[in-house]
Amino acid sequence: MLIPWNGDELVPEHHQFWARRCGDEAWAFEILLEDHRGDEWLFRRDHRITRPVADFGRLDERRLPYVAPEVALLYKAKGHEFERNAADFAIAAPALDDAARVWLRDALAFAHPGHEWLNAL
Repeated sequence: MLIPWNGDELVPEHHQFWARRCGDEAWAFEILLEDHRGDEWLFRRDHRITRPVADFGRLDERRLPYVAPEVALLYKAKGHEFERNAADFAIAAPALDDAARVWLRDALAFAHPGHEWLNAL
């Protein structure tokens, strides 16, 4: 359910926002707020899973930022049965470097013991 923002201070349970120019136009983009403690990113669903904020994202060839694939896959793991999440894993997992693969495997084993993606990592 979408709730219009009235300009009040944001509360922790509201971490996902959709933006558009006018009320009648299609949504233009999504904003996701992440948790951190100093320079350490905290997985919103379990703060025991962390990594340096500097490793949370990457820059593409145009220097546009994006979420590191292993972080995105950790979030998508909760809904691995959805076709789009399974397809993203099938495409992104083989392209992960060794460090990213180890981090995702360890995070998945902690957050989702026995997850079916663990065997592929």
